[in-house]
Amino acid sequence: LVYFANRPEFDLEFSGLAALSNTESIHGAFVEAVLGSVDQMLVLPNTYWVPTAPDEELMQLADGRNISIARATHLRALGILRIQLIEGAGLSSVSSFGSPRPYAIVRVGAQVWQSEVSAGHNPTWKGGVADMFVYDSTQAIQIELFSDAVLRDPFFGVATVPVVSMIGKAGEHNVTALIDPPRDIAEDEPTEPCRHPECVFP
Repeated sequence: LVYFANRPEFDLEFSGLAALSNTESIHGAFVEAVLGSVDQMLVLPNTYWVPTAPDEELMQLADGRNISIARATHLRALGILRIQLIEGAGLSSVSSFGSPRPYAIVRVGAQVWQSEVSAGHNPTWKGGVADMFVYDSTQAIQIELFSDAVLRDPFFGVATVPVVSMIGKAGEHNVTALIDPPRDIAEDEPTEPCRHPECVFP
């Protein structure tokens, strides 16, 4: 089986006439579209089965060992993780229009849950839980924090909590996660202009 335990990191940069697409909003839309397709195909619980023998031989082998082909080509869940967002502290202002209105998008593999919108620099969330299956000990809880806005939701950053720290520990556990701020595309050092023939225009 071929799969990603967690959503992979992905970035792209346009050159030539397409360099106009490197603005934050357009760039982010392209990246999210690509990652959304990868999620549906290769991020757990989604897998891609690469057969190592013709289907007839695999069926005979499965019958001889009393193994279901469907079971052999899909991972079984290790357990269920219940996630509840409780509070945040010290959030900066990501917009010039008043205080932030933060909400979180929580991911475990391709499973996604979005919290309610809170308010302020020290928000609290009083309701809502997410039940997510865990399939691999290398998976992680990824928490992306945004501020609700009219046009485009500003991005605070992402926090990551390894699932392995909770395996085998039944019951409720409080976990504190630090947010890694996003990379600012505009602050990157300028790249060399494209010199490929297809990028040269009269």
